Amino acid sequence: MLFKLGEDLITDDAQALVELVKNSYDADAQTVRVEIDTEHWFDRETGQELEDGEAGAAGAVRGRLSVRDDGHGMDLDVIRRGWLTVSNSGKRKFKAEGRTTRLGRTPLGDKGLGRLGVQRLGSIVQLETVPVSDVAPTTYKVSIDWSKFLDADSLSTVAIPVETQPYADGDVKPGTEIRVLGLNSLDYWEGKGELDLQKQLASILSPYDNAAGLRVFIKINGVDVDTRREARRLLDAAPTILRFAYANGQLEIESATQIVSLRGQSADQAATYRRLVVPDNGFAFATWLLREKAAKAKSLGAELGDDKYFLRFSRTIDLADAADSRHEVGDPGPFSGEISSFTFDRSEDSALDTMSELRSFAKGMSGIRVFRDGFGIRLDDDWLGLSRQQTTAASYYGLRPLNSAGYVNLSARDNVALEETSSREAFRDTPAWRGFYDLMQQVVKFARETQELVRRNWVTYAREQLTPTALPSTATPLEISDHISDRAAQAAGAKGRAEEAKATLKELDAIVDGLDTSAAGAGEALWVDPELQAAVTRASSEIRAAQTKLSSALVEVDGVLDMIRDLQGAAELLHEKISLADERVSDAWESVALGLSAEILAHEVDHIADRLRGRSHQILDYLRGQEPVDVRSIGYAEHVRASSAELARQVSRLNPSLRFRRETRGLHKVSDLVASAVEFHHPRLESRKITLVADIRQDFMIRINEGKFMQIIDNLVRNSEYWVSREVDSKRSDRGEITITVDSPFVQVQDNGPGVPMSVEDSLFDPFVTTKPAAVGRGLGLFVVSQLLDSEGGTVELADHRNHAGLRDRFDVDLRTLLVDPEPRTAGR
Repeated sequence: MLFKLGEDLITDDAQALVELVKNSYDADAQTVRVEIDTEHWFDRETGQELEDGEAGAAGAVRGRLSVRDDGHGMDLDVIRRGWLTVSNSGKRKFKAEGRTTRLGRTPLGDKGLGRLGVQRLGSIVQLETVPVSDVAPTTYKVSIDWSKFLDADSLSTVAIPVETQPYADGDVKPGTEIRVLGLNSLDYWEGKGELDLQKQLASILSPYDNAAGLRVFIKINGVDVDTRREARRLLDAAPTILRFAYANGQLEIESATQIVSLRGQSADQAATYRRLVVPDNGFAFATWLLREKAAKAKSLGAELGDDKYFLRFSRTIDLADAADSRHEVGDPGPFSGEISSFTFDRSEDSALDTMSELRSFAKGMSGIRVFRDGFGIRLDDDWLGLSRQQTTAASYYGLRPLNSAGYVNLSARDNVALEETSSREAFRDTPAWRGFYDLMQQVVKFARETQELVRRNWVTYAREQLTPTALPSTATPLEISDHISDRAAQAAGAKGRAEEAKATLKELDAIVDGLDTSAAGAGEALWVDPELQAAVTRASSEIRAAQTKLSSALVEVDGVLDMIRDLQGAAELLHEKISLADERVSDAWESVALGLSAEILAHEVDHIADRLRGRSHQILDYLRGQEPVDVRSIGYAEHVRASSAELARQVSRLNPSLRFRRETRGLHKVSDLVASAVEFHHPRLESRKITLVADIRQDFMIRINEGKFMQIIDNLVRNSEYWVSREVDSKRSDRGEITITVDSPFVQVQDNGPGVPMSVEDSLFDPFVTTKPAAVGRGLGLFVVSQLLDSEGGTVELADHRNHAGLRDRFDVDLRTLLVDPEPRTAGR
């Protein structure tokens, strides 16, 4: 049982290591030195390093991990009651009484699970400790060989030797060293690559701030591991940085932006950036932004910055305003943090360009981490849900999970209400946690709003500066298309004037010919002015040259005017497309409104069904106790009870998809989800002579929001239902068949309907694409499927499989990015 606890409660070796460092912190240590050796062999009894020739000797074990601190050490009683007894932590009471250590620290370890951590690290543990004492210092040495417990009937049958050695005053200083021999997970420490190990360590030991006066030095195979310097450089080099601090019910957020955030990716964008921003370090753009977008800028506390950050923002938010009204929130206590947002473009202006050593480090350090007194709480990589908020559009300017790095600092003293789970992998769902989460969502929102203000309006500013237009930036798409059409019509009017110019050029031919004739006649006259005759000849030649150029220019003008006529036609087509899009958006809003109504209705029907079930049970109990028995009344009450139960079952289908539950992701076996879908749709489909079956070929586990998965399957099944039922109703098929196949990592939906027309194969997942009658379908079902999958990291495609008519008839849902190993294996096993 103890070995199982060690595997389940301590996630991995890095977490086990940090539990030992936490013990040093609680012991008021000021320095902790961690050394890991995976290359050498050691004697399991003495712990001495063996020579190369002794590596294969009996009793030799490979690998050693040691944690040495200068804390107050442990006496024999503390070793026995605390360190050797699982879940018997004196720190729990110490912490509950609000006490602190001599250095003013609030203990971090209060669950008594640190021993389980050292247990999972290796085969043998050796503890050597010198407690603080008023008398002569004493060293206690404890050695435990875990293999001796494997065949023991009980723990008490295995003796644990303790060696005591007194020292004279001044010969030894208090502290503790724990050595683990025979490391279980050698590949964890040496096989993943240096950067990945740095990322693991950075997730559990803050690379941003010291843990309240505790310095931790880590050395692996003789090489120092130092993430602190690079982490600080990463934050400082980022184009955008946020700093935030919460205390006494108010969250203060500050943000600053460098001009490099405007550079863009393409060569044209870079050229615009160098022309409009670099010369004055963005001053003109910042001034324009604060003037033209004054209301939005004021709401974000925008102001001119300095040479490094050309714009700064600030906002103060009360906890009451940040709280989500759908749940109870509490004050999490003071916290602070910092988040940087960076890009990986390959420009000379990027701090993370291809030549920078920070580039690979930044990719490994991405994520917003939470630390308590410098020790990591290992939440999900995307615990703030950035990927759910991110769109695939290039114009999304919020925080992206792979392009953000930062931290949140908590403390054991000030954030007692934020309770960690036993595995240190998450926080318990308490009002304080919900308050903390809501406040952090305000930080995310502020980052998105500030960057949207800057970068979206930068596009507008650049367009106005380079290509001035009479249109305001607030012009609607229809107004823009009308403007293009009007200008094209005006330009087309120049066609007539160009023809007039051509006629004038022909008249000029006659005039020049007359001029030449006059010049020739003047040459035969009695009195001739040579200069005048030369001037006339020269003027004639120049006029003919200009005439040739004008003729060529008018030919080009004809070509341009023809293109303008083509553009006018394109503008009119664009106008029609935009009008159609507006109509479709209106249709989409009808669906949105219907969804909101369904959400409200689901809540109300659920409550009504609950009350009906309760009342019908009461009536049934009453009727069954009456004499004589009223069979008809009992039958009616049973009918009400059964109907209300069925009503509740139908509504429960909607519950996972409601807005307040969409944020929750869980671990699910795909076959269970598909079985639930089959059970739900079977009665309705059976009544329409359609068979719905699940074919489980290779089951798998995924982490997904249940409601979204059900919506995906529902839309695919209902799409098949429509086409299959048409075949049945028209007698072209005796019975419809829909098959949902589970074959890791795919879920496939196939039917015996007519198949997908070739005309829509390439556009089937676009919005408003449908071959159903207008009164039946909006063309949104499959689009919704693709969007829901995209939000979770999955994809859907129309498979190449074709039916007897040669048309495609199967949808493949690819869930490989959502795969979860149901029984994760410990590294090195």
